[in-house]
Amino acid sequence: MRQILHLQTLPLAQRVSLKLSTWRDVYSTQQLTELVRESKNEWKSLLGLSNTSEVKVRVSCYKSKMMHTKGIETAVKRGLNVTYDDDGVEEKGEEDYLFILNNKRNKVTLSIDTSGKPLYDRGYRVAGDAGKSPLRPTVAAYMVDKMLERGRRRVGEEKEVNVLVDPFCGSGTICIEAGLLLRPMMLRKRNFAFQQWPGYNRGVEGSVKELLRKRGREQAFKIVGVDRDEGVVEAARRNAERAGVGDLMEFRQGVISDLTNEWGDKGMVLSNPPWGKRLVEGGREGKDLRNLYGRAGNVLRKEFGGWEMGMLTERKMWAQMNAKKTYGEECFIYGGVKPSFVWGKL
Repeated sequence: MRQILHLQTLPLAQRVSLKLSTWRDVYSTQQLTELVRESKNEWKSLLGLSNTSEVKVRVSCYKSKMMHTKGIETAVKRGLNVTYDDDGVEEKGEEDYLFILNNKRNKVTLSIDTSGKPLYDRGYRVAGDAGKSPLRPTVAAYMVDKMLERGRRRVGEEKEVNVLVDPFCGSGTICIEAGLLLRPMMLRKRNFAFQQWPGYNRGVEGSVKELLRKRGREQAFKIVGVDRDEGVVEAARRNAERAGVGDLMEFRQGVISDLTNEWGDKGMVLSNPPWGKRLVEGGREGKDLRNLYGRAGNVLRKEFGGWEMGMLTERKMWAQMNAKKTYGEECFIYGGVKPSFVWGKL
């Protein structure tokens, strides 16, 4: 559980898996079935696995004798003694267990997913309130955490940051994830697959709750989100309420050209403005987008000079902001494109 809660702030983490068995020199599905059948007694009682359990097997292969993923899936299900059809077609409906098999150069590793829903599924965004091209929450959490770390600041340890402002807040993901860093107990609102296992020790939950309580702090700064679309702003408010952090932040309808500094000289701007595919979906042309970044840069430098700034965007668009300093950059492969998380000083 501690690992899962920690990984919820890593940008590319989707699941936490538990390794069950590893075998070398596995060349046939018959051999694999026997290996699974022999090893399952070591962990079957931990999982509560039965022959009526709904099981899904996710298979990946690389330079191995066995390369037919459906055949491998069927072999694993035979070894587990769970229901399957002759073609290995998955049963309809939601699975009770997700097994993950990696077959690399005939070395097979069998693991089980402990997370259930992906780690980025926080549960606070529902259909209709996600906005256009919503930012993945784990990426937003990483951006907030990175900005705090970059300035050698931890939430609540220093009071010099008065406010975090997102001028393109959309459905509020960055603001909400900042709130969850202040109030991490809210991350425990969702359930995980391992909590349903008979072998799960519920006694550890008390220590995890205490860990989260200690990690949380009194609100060290204001959190403000701004967007030009009133409907999206309302969705952001609803999302924040569902996340349990609505009282920690304020969402406003407005355009960046009207944004003024109400908070002094100690703060940070953190945002995911339109870029790449988001440009097409937003109906903007490239020249129009460059103008948007240029105008935004002018306003931000004038109103928030000296503040820290971080943005997830294309590197060339960051240049349009004309920030005073650029401190660092990290590239992601995100949604099939490669944006950069760039941070610096206005």
